Amino acid sequence: APFAGAAQVWVVCATEHQHLDRASRELLTKAAELAPSLGGGVAAVLLTQPDDQPAQAAEQDPAEQGPAGQAAEYGADIVYVAADSRLAPYRTEPWARVLADAARAHRPQALLLAATTTGRDLAPRVASMLDTGLAADCTDLYVADWSRRGTAYPALVHMVRPEDSYAALEVLTGHAEAVLQGLGLPYRVVALCAGDVGFG
Repeated sequence: APFAGAAQVWVVCATEHQHLDRASRELLTKAAELAPSLGGGVAAVLLTQPDDQPAQAAEQDPAEQGPAGQAAEYGADIVYVAADSRLAPYRTEPWARVLADAARAHRPQALLLAATTTGRDLAPRVASMLDTGLAADCTDLYVADWSRRGTAYPALVHMVRPEDSYAALEVLTGHAEAVLQGLGLPYRVVALCAGDVGFG
């Protein structure tokens, strides 16, 4: 369904061989989960050189549409493309300036960058330019109300840091168990030990 208002969650996307990289796809999926609670939609931001974003036919398979089409497939309501020869290959200052200027103009509530080499270099510079906070090394994000000293703050983005990940896992497992118990389905909880148990 179309979203009302502005795109409240932005994802700075990266590409590999004309395709969104895995981290960008994961962030877009998470942004699509967060955005409704913040009252807006999701924007993907692509910074590239002019030849990297040719016009695409609307009927094309998203996998063949290039990064912009793929961003829409993974949850972006809007795709902002900054195309300039100075943006490829990656250079910190031009990218930071473009992102900071765009964020000032459109004022998203959250700007998500992957914890890649580029993301770790870029995020603190953009945060400094915008005079805003930076939450690094998050393992998860969620939207919830928060109160402090009698003042309520609705719909804030909360982060889960690595040291809190086991507690977050217990909460998620509890939710899953409650659903299965409510349905009367048998289940068991299995502890896995593996380097990567992702779906990608």
